[in-house]
Amino acid sequence: MQTRRVIHGTAVTSLFLLLGILSILLVSPIDAQTATPAVITNTPAATSTPVFSSTLVVATPSTEIIVDPCSNPLGLQVGSFAFLRPGTTIRYLSTDSSAWMGYNTESVTVTITAGPVCNENRIWWKVAGLGLENPGWVKEFVPGIGYFVIPAENDVPNSCDAETTLAIGRPAEVYLNTRIRTAAGLDALTQTIVSAGENVLVLGGPECVDGWRWWYVQATVVDVTYQGWMAETFYERTLVADVDADNLEDDSFCGTPLGFEIEQRGYVDYGAGSPKYLRDAAGLNGTPMFSLVRNVPFIIVDGPVCRNDLNWWKIRVLASTEVIGWMAEGSSGIGYWMRPLLPFEYGYELPLPPTALSNP
Repeated sequence: MQTRRVIHGTAVTSLFLLLGILSILLVSPIDAQTATPAVITNTPAATSTPVFSSTLVVATPSTEIIVDPCSNPLGLQVGSFAFLRPGTTIRYLSTDSSAWMGYNTESVTVTITAGPVCNENRIWWKVAGLGLENPGWVKEFVPGIGYFVIPAENDVPNSCDAETTLAIGRPAEVYLNTRIRTAAGLDALTQTIVSAGENVLVLGGPECVDGWRWWYVQATVVDVTYQGWMAETFYERTLVADVDADNLEDDSFCGTPLGFEIEQRGYVDYGAGSPKYLRDAAGLNGTPMFSLVRNVPFIIVDGPVCRNDLNWWKIRVLASTEVIGWMAEGSSGIGYWMRPLLPFEYGYELPLPPTALSNP
């Protein structure tokens, strides 16, 4: 009996020991869980109290109006006549990077042969004319500079309908420096320029191209002989005529006068020469009244009258004291002393131009 109790007591002791160990293992995690846990929070830094505005901000679209620079070209068309202002560059193609075909230092009358073309935000026209060395493209307008192409007020009459003094096989005298071209027409390239006073031999023709009458001629320039096409007239001016052409008035021989009109404005321009006389009558027998220096403005009153191999115009000098008299226009051989006031010289951006002629 005693032995059984010992075993029982030992078992009980072992049981309690086991329960104690379990209590240590089980109670500690529970106590840890029941402890107040640390709370990790993201506390923002103190800031000022925000103020809310009642103003509604609305994005306003831009009011800038972008205008297409090519949207409104001049009312020109192929075949129209126009003036090129001095300082116009003629190019091979309608781009500023294209090769130069020419540069005019004076106003030139041209014919529109193509266009308009919009390139590089500019309007371009292809032009040709007796006053241009080669045809090419020009810009219509450049901001800050103005128009380079100015429409002519009236179309020029077809010179093919005018009478002619030329005949095949006959010599002819050149009145104005005139180009010989590779073909009949303003688009043809220039071979050479025959100076005023020189003779050419008419070999063939005529052909009517671009409103002009062209003759196939032969000429010698600086010991080189050329054969090509030459225009007979330039608007109302004769470029070349038979050597025996009769155009006499009061025993004088006068070329076709400049194309001034009554009441048209002009100015004196004699290049490097001396001032020109204003006389009381047309002709060298007229008494000199005043000497007119370069750039003196005037208005055409009457004329022209052919005297002493010169065409004379009656003009009113625009001065504080009214002066009216006669002045010779000059000639192709000695140079011209009178010029029409061209459109861009009026001080307006694009006025209607008078009938103006440019030297070919």
